[in-house]
Amino acid sequence: MTDKGLDINSLPANTDLLEYVLPAIATGLDDIVSDLFDTIIDEIVSKTSVTVSLLSGLVPPVTLQASTLGALLDPLRAGLTELLGTLGDDVLDPVLTALTADNALAQVAQIKVNNPDLYGEDLVAGDTAASGEGPAKSITALRVELLGGDLADIRLGNAVVVPDDNAVVSR
Repeated sequence: MTDKGLDINSLPANTDLLEYVLPAIATGLDDIVSDLFDTIIDEIVSKTSVTVSLLSGLVPPVTLQASTLGALLDPLRAGLTELLGTLGDDVLDPVLTALTADNALAQVAQIKVNNPDLYGEDLVAGDTAASGEGPAKSITALRVELLGGDLADIRLGNAVVVPDDNAVVSR
C-alpha cells in the first residue's frame, strides 16, 4: 500500500484491505507465471540444436547449437510464447478473477481497518465507572470476517473511550 502512497492509519473507516491486497496478489501471480514461462522457453530454446546432413552421408553431418542459430530460433520462441501464454491465460484468468474484490471471494472474507463503534455502549452498559456524559465511542484497528461474520469475526486492536464530565483538557 505504501507504493500507492497510502497509510493504513489514514484510510477511511471500514476500508476493506482486500480491495488493495488482492490486485497486488494478482499482479504478483501474473509476474511469477510470466517469469516461469520465460524461463521454460529460454531453457527449451537453449537446448535446441539442428543437425544438417547433405548429400546422403558424403558430407559429414553438421550440428548447430542454439547459440549459433540466433534469429533462426525466433519462430520457435514465438510459438512457445504463444502456446504457454494461451495455457497460462486459461489457468491464470480464473484465478485472477477470483482474486478481485467484486466477486465471490469478497463475500467469503473481509479484512477491514479503522472500524468505528463496534462496541460502543454495549461494552460499558452497567459499568458504574462509565458514568460520563454521552455514549461511549470505540475503534477497532483490524477486523477479519469470514462469511459475513457467521464463521468468524476477529477484532484486533480495540479501544473504547467513555466521556467523563470531570476530565480536564489542557492545551
